[in-house]
Amino acid sequence: MKLRYNSNNQLNLSQLIDNYEIPYIYKMRAVLTHMYDHVYSVISDNYNDSVSAKKNYVKQINTLTYFLFKQDNMPLGWNRESPFLKLPDLDEDELSKVLGEYYLEPTSIVWDVPSYLPLQTVERINQAVETVAKAREAEKQNIKENHSVRVSSTNRLLKSTEPQPAIVSQPELKVQSRDNVDMQSANKLTSMDDILLDPGFPYFPRVDFNNYWIIVKDTDGEEYGIPRSLPIIPECQSDITATTEFNKMVNSDFMKLYPNHIMKLRSSAMYQKYEGYDCLEYDDDLGIIFPIKGFTREQVVDSIIKYPDIINIGLGRLGKKKKYPNDSNPDTIWEELHTRIEIDGELLLVTRTLWENTEELNKLPPNKAFQQEYIVRKYLLEKDNNIHHEKEAFGETYPFITLFMRPEDYIKRGYSDVLDIAKQCVKSRVFYYRSRNAMLRRLGIKFNYEGEMISK
Repeated sequence: MKLRYNSNNQLNLSQLIDNYEIPYIYKMRAVLTHMYDHVYSVISDNYNDSVSAKKNYVKQINTLTYFLFKQDNMPLGWNRESPFLKLPDLDEDELSKVLGEYYLEPTSIVWDVPSYLPLQTVERINQAVETVAKAREAEKQNIKENHSVRVSSTNRLLKSTEPQPAIVSQPELKVQSRDNVDMQSANKLTSMDDILLDPGFPYFPRVDFNNYWIIVKDTDGEEYGIPRSLPIIPECQSDITATTEFNKMVNSDFMKLYPNHIMKLRSSAMYQKYEGYDCLEYDDDLGIIFPIKGFTREQVVDSIIKYPDIINIGLGRLGKKKKYPNDSNPDTIWEELHTRIEIDGELLLVTRTLWENTEELNKLPPNKAFQQEYIVRKYLLEKDNNIHHEKEAFGETYPFITLFMRPEDYIKRGYSDVLDIAKQCVKSRVFYYRSRNAMLRRLGIKFNYEGEMISK
């Protein structure tokens, strides 16, 4: 029997409710919510990145699904808050027999959860957060007194295992070129963690459980709430989440999101020089510029500036696969966007043979970095030009989702309204995260680009 989910077609644990395509008759049952709602949080709180632990997690998920398929009552004493407790130790053969192609193995799951942190580390993180809060207050006070104060990169202290004091210096930090950046000065520059678009971020989210962004009830009367993430007003691009309300931000809040130097966000392969490929053009700031069929050089450059960080944009893509020609309910399939290229309306698996025999590809170095850059960037260009795709990205992606240059660098390249660009960054990120949020998708709640709820 061929399993539906395997190492080539995996499920993200964080999106189990939304993406585990079990038969519709079972998915409509209200008990599904009770079964899976707390699985991710329970595993996240106790995650152990070992083979035995993953095997145990998967068996528990299979056992929950077993009860769903058998349409049996849950074991006496079972509680959705602790879904793995009170479950019987069922035989693997019995689980496999009942679940059939929906049976999961450890390799069927993308374990997109942080490793478990011991209590001591959590306490240190909390101390770091407190240090950050004090540093911010000190910064605000000094600004009021017209003193020039510089505070070290704040939010990313959350990743540190030791609390760090704020770094205060009297002279204003001067923007440094790439040539004079060294290890001693690197901590004064904007960090990659401050700007990268990462669907799994933040790893240690700070939320206000006394301040809910949205509270709704599903069709079964179950009440759900999403607390606001902190800080309410983002200090850097990575602070932006699905709950960020950009209508509460003022112009200075948007402008401070820019990095203080040009950052190289594309794959490292895009900043190397290649001999023997005449179509490749090199830009010191943007990296390699290559032709994309159907678009001008100016359009390709514009795409690189609007979407510099496609490594994360290109992950977790959604497609449909019909079981037969007139199938009205095709199966949902998941794979990275750059796995297939759409040529003349047909999705083709990218192989070395296809690469060598396709005119628009064989001019480029045959490696994964160029495959991803070409296919994902072509997809974004076509999307921005309203060209329909058989295979679409998971989540809504809009321009300037990542700011990787200083305002003056954007102006030099012809993008003069830097305030509007900063606003687009916030809107694009909020829209991106809301469109990927499993709870919002399951409850049918949608927002438009301007942050307005359009369906509930």
